[in-house]
Amino acid sequence: MPLLAGDLIYYSSRGTAWFVHTLVAITHLNNRRNIMKTLIPFTLLMTAFELAYSQSGLLDTTFNPPAGYAIISFISGSATAYNYGKSIIIQPDGKFVFAGYSSSDGIVSKFSVARFNDTISDTTFGTMGQVTTAIGTTNDFANSAAIQIDGRIVVAGSSSNGSNSDFAVVRYNTDGTLDATFSDNGKVTTPIGTGNDDGTSVAIQKDGKIVVGGFSRVGSYYDFAVVRYNTDGSIDSTFSGDGKVTTAFDSYNDKGYSVAIQADGKIVLAGYTVNVSNDDIAVARYNTDGSLDSTFSGDGKVTTAVGSSIDHGWSVAIQEDQKIVVAGECYINSTNDFAVVRYNSDGSLDATFDGDGKVTTPVGLGLDVGYSVAIQADDKIVVAGYSNVVSTANFAVVRYNSNGNLDTTFSGDGKVTTEVGKVVLLQ
Repeated sequence: MPLLAGDLIYYSSRGTAWFVHTLVAITHLNNRRNIMKTLIPFTLLMTAFELAYSQSGLLDTTFNPPAGYAIISFISGSATAYNYGKSIIIQPDGKFVFAGYSSSDGIVSKFSVARFNDTISDTTFGTMGQVTTAIGTTNDFANSAAIQIDGRIVVAGSSSNGSNSDFAVVRYNTDGTLDATFSDNGKVTTPIGTGNDDGTSVAIQKDGKIVVGGFSRVGSYYDFAVVRYNTDGSIDSTFSGDGKVTTAFDSYNDKGYSVAIQADGKIVLAGYTVNVSNDDIAVARYNTDGSLDSTFSGDGKVTTAVGSSIDHGWSVAIQEDQKIVVAGECYINSTNDFAVVRYNSDGSLDATFDGDGKVTTPVGLGLDVGYSVAIQADDKIVVAGYSNVVSTANFAVVRYNSNGNLDTTFSGDGKVTTEVGKVVLLQ
C-alpha cells in the first residue's frame, strides 16, 4: 500500500527497537532506555530505543496484534496540511513524548508535541494528548526534545521573527501546559548571527542547564552554534560571556546537527564543514565555559574526510569510555553510503575501529544515508537511516561490533532494509 502519514516500521533486535514514521506513530516498547532520532527525506523520522534482548529480524506479531502499529496525526483532512515528526523521548514512567511541527494551511507551522501511554493517547497531557505552540509570526520548526529530571519537557528548534529565524526553546509542564517559570511564558527565542539561526539538537546538563546546538549565519556563511540557558530560560552568561558561541571551521558553511554532553560536562557538536572542493565531517568540543577545548585535536575542532566528496555527520553519541562516535553519509563509488567515524577522547581517529577509525557501508545499490546513531549496553553501534532502491527510499538499519566490523548476528550480515511503503513489525 502507499506510504501514509504516520505509517510505522518497527524493529526490535537483540537490544534495539526501531521505528519509522512520517507524522507521529506510537508503539509498545519494554525496558526502554536509550533514544536516538533522525530525519529521513520525505519527512520520515527514525528513532531507536534499547529493549530487552530478542531474536533478530523476525516479525513480531505480539505488538498490538495483528497490526503491530498505531497512527496519529495533529492535523488532517486538508490537502495543504502537513505534520512532521522530528524527535521522540521516553519518560522515566515509560510514557512517549513526540515533538515536531505541523501546519493546517501548509504555510504557517507550529511546534507540536504529543504524549502517549504505550499505544493510547495520554489524555492528561494537553488536549487529548496533544499540544501545538505558536512562537513567532510565521513558521516555527521543532527539531529536538529532551526530558528534564523533574519530568518537564524541553523542545528546541527555530522560529521566524519576520525577516529570519532564531533559536527557539519551549518548556512544557508535565500536563502539557506552557511552563510560566521558563522565561515568563514558557518560550524563549535567541538571535545569534546576522541571518537565520537553526537549533537542531538539545541536551540537558546534569545541573539542569539546557544546551541547544545547531548553526547560525554569521556574515555570508553558516557556523556551528551553541547556546546555553539557565533553568529559568535566561541566557547563561557563564557560557562564553553571553551564553552563545559560534565556531567556524573553514571559510564556507559549517553546520552542526547533533549535540551531546560528556560525563565531564564538555559539550560535543557534530555536523559537517564545506571546504573549497567538498564536505567533510566536522566535530567541535567545548569546555563547560563555552571555550573550545584545546585538548581535543589541539584547537577543539576536527574535520574528517571519509569518501571522495560529500561527507556529512548527522548524529553523535558518546561511549562510556568517552570515545566519540559520529554517523552520517559519505560519497564513495559514485553514490552515498553509511559512514561511521570514531574518535578517541583527544580527537584523534581511533585506530581500533576498523583500523583507521572510519567505516563505510553500502546498504543497497543506490543512495544510503545514516541519520542516527546509538550505543548499546554491550558497546555495539547501531546506525539507522535509509537506502534508496530505484526511486524508493527504504528503511535501513546497520549494526557494528565495537571494533567496527559488521555484526553478523544482526540479520545475518549486519544490515536490514525494509520497504517503507509496507507497514511491518520486526523483532
